Amino acid sequence: MKTFNKIYPYGVIPVIAIDDSRHAVPLAKAFARAGLPVMEITFRTEAAEESIRRIAQEAPEVILGAGTILQVEQAQRAIEAGAQFLVTPGLNPKVVSYSQEHQVDVVPGVSTPTEVEQAIGLGLNTLKFFPAEVSGGAAAVKALGGPYREISFIPTGGIDERRISEYSRLGNVLACGASYLADRRLIAEERFDEIEARARAAVKAVHNFTVAHVGINGGSEEEAKGVAQAFCSLFGFTKEEGRISCFASKEIEVMYDDTYGVNGHLSITANSIDRALRYLQRQGVELRKDTIKYNEQGKMRFAYLKNQIGGFAIHLY
Repeated sequence: MKTFNKIYPYGVIPVIAIDDSRHAVPLAKAFARAGLPVMEITFRTEAAEESIRRIAQEAPEVILGAGTILQVEQAQRAIEAGAQFLVTPGLNPKVVSYSQEHQVDVVPGVSTPTEVEQAIGLGLNTLKFFPAEVSGGAAAVKALGGPYREISFIPTGGIDERRISEYSRLGNVLACGASYLADRRLIAEERFDEIEARARAAVKAVHNFTVAHVGINGGSEEEAKGVAQAFCSLFGFTKEEGRISCFASKEIEVMYDDTYGVNGHLSITANSIDRALRYLQRQGVELRKDTIKYNEQGKMRFAYLKNQIGGFAIHLY
């Protein structure tokens, strides 16, 4: 589970087939530069084992896994090469048992409730939902979250940039497995800049940051209502008065009392506040812990950042 806790903040696992181990380290470095230091090297090629060994030695900052593990012998080779976690396309009890004995996290593939329950019986709580898109996609993963609330899924199979954002909204998705980030042609042609750009776009898709509204400090309730009315009169917006503020349309909020920002605040939505905050904290952004609010499931749903931009405080929800 420690490895999965490290993967969660990134939200994406590049699933890679490498034909030439010389490309392994440059590829790993490209993902790390993009802010996505996670890789799953599939055991579909002769170069897989050596690629894992090279990355483990020369790019230790990358969280490294081995995929398409079908046999215990492959699991042994992957672990000895330096894999920190293993991924299987189906539920193979022998591979699961071997991994557990060697204290290496393993993610078996499942696509039905029966398989989920078999995995639970083996003591697992993180599972690969595979093949994701042909097995019902995000709607199926969401539905499985009803009866299996303690299970986290890694949907894999047919997932592109748009689908990453869709899955990342779900509270029971640990990360998405994505093979489109670095196909074999791009790797063979050593187009690592293009791979890095795809990885950066995937990171952006995980969070899906969107400006929801701007909050203006009104000074007082009377002044705030006057400001909101001015917007409504000029542009035909609808005014909606609340307990602490009033809105001119849904995008302009005018506060009765001044908020944390000098001028006001910007409200920005994200697919997951917890994952988004970890992303921002890696860039040196701090959180106002006294502003955190949680939903009924104990998930973070609202928080202010300490940092201001242009005199505006930022809150995520």
